Amino acid sequence: MMTNRQNDLITKKQPVERKYQWLISGIIFGVVMFVVSFFIHDFALTPRNIMISFVIWMIGGLFYGLIMKWFFFNPRSKKKNELEK
Repeated sequence: MMTNRQNDLITKKQPVERKYQWLISGIIFGVVMFVVSFFIHDFALTPRNIMISFVIWMIGGLFYGLIMKWFFFNPRSKKKNELEK
């Protein structure tokens, strides 16, 4: 059974800068992978290829950020684990 103090720790609101941390990390990952993909792959640099690659890497980056949010940026799971110890 959880006390009121423990429940307050778990349901406490995140600061604004932490709230969008998953989004920022996903966008950074997508941009880095977009740039790296042009050094690795050997295809023509047409505007169409650039746009398709950019969209794919942004979607992949946002998916990466969402996974990070679920597994690493979730304050409830961290506080629950700390309270159980």
